[in-house]
Amino acid sequence: MDYSYTGTRDKRDVRDEFQKKHGIIGNSLEMREVVETVMQVAPTDISVLIIGESGTGKEVIANAIHRASRRTDKKFVAVNC
Repeated sequence: MDYSYTGTRDKRDVRDEFQKKHGIIGNSLEMREVVETVMQVAPTDISVLIIGESGTGKEVIANAIHRASRRTDKKFVAVNC
C-alpha cells in the first residue's frame, strides 16, 4: 500500500489510514510521531529496536512495521526479552 501524501491526500489522512489498518490507537503528538516513523522505516531494510515499558504497544508497532514492509509475506516472530 502506498502511504505517500501527495496530491489530494494530506499527511493526516494517510497517517490515520495507516493507524486504522494496523490497529494503532492514539492521537497524541508522540503517537503521531511514532506512526510517522513507522511509515518511514517500514519500506526500508534497516533494523529497528523498539524499547519501552511493558504494555505500551511495542509488539503492535513491530507488527505494523512488518506488515507495511516488503517482508510482509514472511513470518513475523515477536521476541520478548
